[in-house]
Amino acid sequence: MLHGVIRAACTLAALGCAACYRSHAVAPDASLADESGLRDVVLAFDGPGPDTMTFDADSIEAGALDGGRRDGGRRDASPGEDGGRVSIALRFEPTTWMSVADGPSLDLVRELTLEAWLRVRAGASGLLAYKGDARGGRVHYYVELRDGSEIAMGFVTPAGPRLLRAALVPERWTHVAWTYRDRGDGRAEALLLVDGSLVHAEPVAADLLDATNDQPLVVGRTAADLDEIRIWDVARDPGSIAASARTRIAPGTPGLLAYWPLEERGQVALDRTLRGHDAVLGALTGEDASDPMWIDDGAL
Repeated sequence: MLHGVIRAACTLAALGCAACYRSHAVAPDASLADESGLRDVVLAFDGPGPDTMTFDADSIEAGALDGGRRDGGRRDASPGEDGGRVSIALRFEPTTWMSVADGPSLDLVRELTLEAWLRVRAGASGLLAYKGDARGGRVHYYVELRDGSEIAMGFVTPAGPRLLRAALVPERWTHVAWTYRDRGDGRAEALLLVDGSLVHAEPVAADLLDATNDQPLVVGRTAADLDEIRIWDVARDPGSIAASARTRIAPGTPGLLAYWPLEERGQVALDRTLRGHDAVLGALTGEDASDPMWIDDGAL
């Protein structure tokens, strides 16, 4: 786990938390949608706020950032007013986010699975999640939303960007999952699943090793709700993903690297694997304008 202060300072115009990854040189308005011949990529957000973010990794590791429940609402396990179970989730806007300090167990080696429940609001566009390598920004992965009707899960490598796309229905909870597996023969495969069904498979070069080294994981900054975020160090098969999508899972499940059920209602979303990958809401350890909102109609 990194120690000290992680500083992600990115140059963008009028930006709350900026993420700018550059391989060599490219115009800031380069489109991720244009993959042909694209060797260098800049990922950027537009929005109000400061142009730097500071993450105190030591405090995150120590669990000192749980500043209490901001809204005084019910926890997920408690009954609602009608006697039913309340399902808590996080609502993000273009100016709100959460972040997770980097750690060795979040670094990709040969396989990876990302999965979450997602509800996109109409017209939502922007990067929903990203993590990468600060050494020139040559390798990273990201999740992008487009016009509230499409999700693109992909990664950028020295060989160029790869994108897997799928249609989304706005205002509806949808389970999405992305897997990457290095086959060991110089090739790899990436899969995108929506609601347990495979919608896009892509053979790719095996050049994503070390793709998540030394950058924080940032989630949010677009109009979407999230619940049950999970990261695995294995490429889970479609059947396993579908079987566990609608249930809570044990924190000690083999291969599970980080697990955020998103049910705390505080300033920190706890990593239930106890690996210390707790997510800090917003730019500060206390309440601020960049905090996402806890809501009571989550997916699970």
